[in-house]
Amino acid sequence: MSENNSSESNTLQPRVTQVNTIQSPQKAKQEYIRVRKNFHNYYIEYKLQDSGIANLYRAIDQQTTTPVLIREFDATDNEFRDYLSWEYNFLSHINHPNIVKARELIDCGDKIAIVFEFAEGLSLKEILAEERKFSWPDRIAIAYNIANGVNVLNKAGIILRDMKPANIMINQQMNQIKILYHGLENPSNKKNLRITLRNKVDESVMYLSPEQTEGRQSDRSNVFSLGTICYQLFANNKKSPFYSDNPFSCCYMVGSHNPLILEKVINSRDIDKDLRKYISNVIKRAMEKNDKERWVSAEEMAMQLARCYFAVINNDNTLLQKPLGFQPQIDLSGKEVQLQEKEEITSLVLDIDNIDIEIPADDIPINEETPPKKNKKLTNRIQYELPNLQKATQGRKMTLSALVILNVVISCWLILAAPKQNTNEGVTEKPQYTTAKKLFVQKRYLETMRVLQKIMQKEKNNAQLHRDLAACYKIFGEYTKAIHHYEKMLEITPNAEIYYALGNCYAYLLSYNEAISCFKKALKIQPTFTLAAVGMADIFYATRQHTKAIYYYKQALKQATTIDEKAKIHFHIALSFFRQKNYATAVDHYSTAIELKPQEARFYNKRAAAYKQLGKEQLAAKDLATFHSLQIK
Repeated sequence: MSENNSSESNTLQPRVTQVNTIQSPQKAKQEYIRVRKNFHNYYIEYKLQDSGIANLYRAIDQQTTTPVLIREFDATDNEFRDYLSWEYNFLSHINHPNIVKARELIDCGDKIAIVFEFAEGLSLKEILAEERKFSWPDRIAIAYNIANGVNVLNKAGIILRDMKPANIMINQQMNQIKILYHGLENPSNKKNLRITLRNKVDESVMYLSPEQTEGRQSDRSNVFSLGTICYQLFANNKKSPFYSDNPFSCCYMVGSHNPLILEKVINSRDIDKDLRKYISNVIKRAMEKNDKERWVSAEEMAMQLARCYFAVINNDNTLLQKPLGFQPQIDLSGKEVQLQEKEEITSLVLDIDNIDIEIPADDIPINEETPPKKNKKLTNRIQYELPNLQKATQGRKMTLSALVILNVVISCWLILAAPKQNTNEGVTEKPQYTTAKKLFVQKRYLETMRVLQKIMQKEKNNAQLHRDLAACYKIFGEYTKAIHHYEKMLEITPNAEIYYALGNCYAYLLSYNEAISCFKKALKIQPTFTLAAVGMADIFYATRQHTKAIYYYKQALKQATTIDEKAKIHFHIALSFFRQKNYATAVDHYSTAIELKPQEARFYNKRAAAYKQLGKEQLAAKDLATFHSLQIK
């Protein structure tokens, strides 16, 4: 799964998901219950599972022809219907690469169904059963992504009660790891939390926390489940460390049995001794029977796994002892690692082989009384990760390794750009708004939105509220709603930054004319606004209007101040000339970009392509050799 460590022979081939069952595709296909009927706008192909609580179907959306998963429930109980409605409202607002998104709620009277996106690939249970061996970077990458998805749910107050390898889908071709939902626990409805033991062991019991087996729950319950899954993954075992044929024995083992220390289970030849010990301690702490002794959250555990990941890919165990520098951490010794001082940043642009990922400051609510200073230098953490991200990227396709590092960099950015507490004496802030800011920094976006919407009922003309709500909606991919609030803010206080943010929303919706109009207004207010000029150029480049793209890239070049900005813009100008088949001019701009950033491998690769078009094979070969040597470094 990581580009350097996975062999082609170990490739996972995507196929129809068989939930909760380990079977070959041929055998599984024979046991599907063929349905073949229409259900609202969906064509049901076959039943995947009948759990007694819900029927699972694979279906096709007849409008988009995309596969979906339908969970159908008997819903004669009004309380249960309210719960399903609550679950859908939550899941439909989640936009996260590690979580399956809910698409539609269908009420059929005595039955109710939730439609989800269909997660292609193999479950972690199936992979472990087939004894496929992952490289260590891949194992840690999988664990990190699972922890990230669990963290998002936990931050929203959701405790999963059905965490197990069968509900974790891995699609190597799409570089996706997704958590399936087959049971969420609404914290406000604790009376529904119960364990039913039957003659046959429910696999979920083997991954519950000790308190869950006793009918209780904790905000750290999923940390234990996460530790159990990671133990099985790192040990490369087919079964849970708490496996038993007897359901009562299974519950007893979860509550009292301590598995063999992971350090002794892992093959010593596969991984360095210090790293093996560190990973073992991370998992051991996650699996503490006393919930107060576990990691505080899945996020905290994820950051420890991130340390392990960077140590193994860089072959540098000293990274295990260094603070991550972007989030409070509890060291394995129990000592708290202090945060480095936060810088205020205007925007972060990740440029990965011609794929630009930009997070403007407009995505983060910032106190207008303390506007962000122009960024001079990113923190050491971000600077450290960007080269790793380049190394982990293979052409245009982002590998799982790249996605892991990208996730860390974005998390780092969100915390760095988060608003600081205003400590000036005499300045007071409404308690509700202070609460919203704290929730946002904690990434509890749904709760943030609820608080902001309550304030909005009384202060409809508060520009900052509109900006903050727009930021939340952008996070969930609700660009239409974000546009509404940005437009409201512009009615109150028009400024270039908000026009730029509004233009970005339109660009995400592929409404290029509206996006261009917004960027033009931003440039009219602030002619030296580099990002707006680049935004215009990017749209023209995407729509193959290369002459206009070159014009606006050159406008942006006049305003660029840093070497990185200038090199990047020269590179994009060269790409535009290349598309126009003006290869000589493209070479000139590639050469300028190389002079500014001689260690940028992709510049040589693209210039080599231009040299080939000009028939200069020797120069092309020289550039390709430089490209490969930089890639190896």
